[in-house]
Amino acid sequence: MQPVFSASFDGALILVSFLVAAILSRIAVRPVAQSIEEQKRFIADASHELKTPLAVISANNQILLSGAAEAQKEWLNSTSVEIKIMNDVLRDMLTLAQGEALSVITKVNADVSNIADGICLQFDAVAFEKNITLESRIQENVFADCDEKMIRRLFTILIDNAVKYESEGGKVFVALQKNGNKTTFAVRNFGSTVKKEDLPHLFERFYRADKSRSGGGVGLGLAIAKNIADLHGGTIKAASSETTGTLFIAEF
Repeated sequence: MQPVFSASFDGALILVSFLVAAILSRIAVRPVAQSIEEQKRFIADASHELKTPLAVISANNQILLSGAAEAQKEWLNSTSVEIKIMNDVLRDMLTLAQGEALSVITKVNADVSNIADGICLQFDAVAFEKNITLESRIQENVFADCDEKMIRRLFTILIDNAVKYESEGGKVFVALQKNGNKTTFAVRNFGSTVKKEDLPHLFERFYRADKSRSGGGVGLGLAIAKNIADLHGGTIKAASSETTGTLFIAEF
């Protein structure tokens, strides 16, 4: 029998999801222009408001987990996974809402070579666990006028996406180089491809090319990446084929 406390946590998560869906659906029936602006404000406000109750649920779940019997830990661990997923979704919703609200960003002359090297290093352990070869070709001393935090997020999204969808034993290739006054960041994975009909929609919010995959997020990461590129006056493109794998190129 499923423990009562686990069921209560699952119920809380379902309730939160239902409330978010209900409010979004109510907003969606209003005039389009007004609805878009209100939806952005709602996403930002809801993300902030839901952080605290989720933090409480997470803390209580950890307390229960520390004293739970082995038979109960499976359910509590499952709840922890769902809490993390919801936290990630809220983070992405807030990031996207904040990015879309910006018209001007604060730029500094940042060492993007150092940023790229650091993120590749962070993903070494993840790649190792999946027996994936993470190969990088990062040009040294590449500096760019950018919002350093945003560019770090952009690089992270693209590498995370490639590692996540690469097959076990496969390969992910990361490259950074300066082309004139533009900086180009490219990530390629070889184990999975994107269907031709899905390519034009990859950067749309909540779009998932492979809906059958579990643990693939809710389709906000690439939308955030495009928003960051747009804010820097840059571009982001995707290409995919059976022979060359899937390639994402961001230029800013």
